[in-house]
Amino acid sequence: MNKMNLTVSYRNKFTRTNEDDGSVYNVYCYLVSKDNNPLVIAQLEQDIKDAGHNVIIDEESGCVLFKSTRPIPRGCQITRTSKGKWIADTAKWDEIAALDKLYPNLGFGAAMVKELIADIMKKDRNQPVDTHDEQTEQNQGENQSTDEAGDAGIDPFKL
Repeated sequence: MNKMNLTVSYRNKFTRTNEDDGSVYNVYCYLVSKDNNPLVIAQLEQDIKDAGHNVIIDEESGCVLFKSTRPIPRGCQITRTSKGKWIADTAKWDEIAALDKLYPNLGFGAAMVKELIADIMKKDRNQPVDTHDEQTEQNQGENQSTDEAGDAGIDPFKL
């Protein structure tokens, strides 16, 4: 296992206060998908224990809870560094940003982000997606498709 990656989905965020200096910081919680390789999940659990923390299992989903003080952009996996730390793998978003910067007139950023997020939403099995929408069915004659314009303004880094 050369590169260890895990797919995660956002769960919630809470605020903590540092006991030493009184500073306030955010802690972001993510559910580790059960579709990941069980050996990689076991490695994450071992790394959490090695860091002196307890492994927390979400009661509703049964998934391991991953906590981080840094937000992980939607669609990014977490990857293990050589020192045993788990960080966001933002390579896809970096590539999109670089293309958008090179060719600003072509609109690579918005189109690629829309496509990437649509693909992620299909693969995200931790959150059920309701595909039946009565309001959309009633408006089919008026608007040909709600998907074409609906996701154009999505900010992938906003949680």
